[in-house]
Amino acid sequence: LEDRGLIFVNPISKKVDYKRSLILLSSYLLNKLKDKNVSSNPRGIAACSIYTSNILITKYKIFKCKRLTQKHLAIVSNLAEYTIRENYEKYFSNFVRNPPEDLLLHLSLLLSQN
Repeated sequence: LEDRGLIFVNPISKKVDYKRSLILLSSYLLNKLKDKNVSSNPRGIAACSIYTSNILITKYKIFKCKRLTQKHLAIVSNLAEYTIRENYEKYFSNFVRNPPEDLLLHLSLLLSQN
């Protein structure tokens, strides 16, 4: 993402911490999907976990950064925008609408470290 200039982090916050948080949240989301029957392109699922992680980071204001768009992730991952959108709705939207208790705890820990 960084090579294509798609990380939009305010200089006030630390880029390394943003990336680390994005990776941690994406890993968390992917681990939650392990038990589900996911019948989609793994690259699409990975891109969508990054998209969802960014939504959570901006929603809970963990870092001052712009939202990654489906278009940005589609370009970087060489996928169609609708693939990101469909995977988000099918597998990840519930994490944003109704985050599980352990996800909220994880987000609060990230927020307290910032």
